[in-house]
Amino acid sequence: VLKTLWSKHRNFKVVVLGTSGSPYEFIDAKGYVKHKEIYNYTSKSHYGILSFKPSTFNPMHETNKCYIYAVSGAIPIITSDMFDTIDKIDGYSIMIDAQEFNNDLMRKYEELLSMECDEVNKLRYNVFNYARSNLYWEIQEKTLIDAVKTA
Repeated sequence: VLKTLWSKHRNFKVVVLGTSGSPYEFIDAKGYVKHKEIYNYTSKSHYGILSFKPSTFNPMHETNKCYIYAVSGAIPIITSDMFDTIDKIDGYSIMIDAQEFNNDLMRKYEELLSMECDEVNKLRYNVFNYARSNLYWEIQEKTLIDAVKTA
């Protein structure tokens, strides 16, 4: 999907942390990055991509990346079958329909690339404020501890 978008738009860059090298000029693979340095990258990002191709694993999968993105002001892009994540970030993320994954992913990415900067920054500000008010340890503690106990 990203390769097709690049051929049409050429006005974005994807920064990937944790892996090196990329065959595509629009992907900037940074390799290993210390955890405390992750925020240097996410705070400069408009979006955080978590739109995984649907699988039976997705409903049980909750990644802290969504919260790292939100606290940094990057709008999370998540798949509609990531139920636990949706419960906490619904209304402050971009949802990709798991049933129409490829088509919806392309459509949403094209919409996002066509948005004006002011509009994107307003959404980022709203996500950032929501995260700072709702996605911190004291509120999420019980859920996180229960998840570790069940794992």
